Amino acid sequence: MSRALGNLLLRGCGMLVLVTGLGASLVGGARVATTYATLNEVTQRTSQTQAEVRSLTQETTQVRDELADVLTTKAAHHWCSQMTRENRENLAELSDAYARASDLAQDRTQETCADLVALAQAVIKAPLESLLTQEITSCRLTSDATATITGTVSVQTSDAFSRFTAVDMWVDALVFASNADDTPIASTTVEVDSVPLDGTPVAWETQIPMSVPEARYCSTKLSSWWPH
Repeated sequence: MSRALGNLLLRGCGMLVLVTGLGASLVGGARVATTYATLNEVTQRTSQTQAEVRSLTQETTQVRDELADVLTTKAAHHWCSQMTRENRENLAELSDAYARASDLAQDRTQETCADLVALAQAVIKAPLESLLTQEITSCRLTSDATATITGTVSVQTSDAFSRFTAVDMWVDALVFASNADDTPIASTTVEVDSVPLDGTPVAWETQIPMSVPEARYCSTKLSSWWPH
């Protein structure tokens, strides 16, 4: 074989190798591009899913907050409806419920019935019992079956009740056979109207029918009250 022919064949083989290598490089490049494209799609879908999750979370939080607000507002209206003169026996309990309520509940209650909230706050700050003075001025049998009791009540001045001028009070008058007894033999409730909140005493009197004429001792205690 001539030297010229040998050189030609070598050159041909080199081009074949070069073309073959180029083909391999092109195929490998296409695979890499496809892989990058697939990863990009996955990243985009992941980002979209995360955005949807955040949106759903925000919507859920908003719905929960709106529901809590609705339920809290409803509870506030119910609390206000219970704070009445007719339901005065539960005044301390209702005031305590307000004090233990959440900030949101207190805000909604304040918006619904500010005057009643002020009353509850007064009860919490200075229970009326701590400001009250009661005295029995007379306890006597006026007949074989009737005891006549007279007494006074007064309420000391307190900043907690500064927005009120007076209170109506309901006082239990009790008759015992002796001062050592725990159970009265007769009792009644006396309404004492417009007791001023400046310490001025207001007198009251009542007669209590008794089944047995054994009255020896009289006592009194606060039953309930309501301001005005």
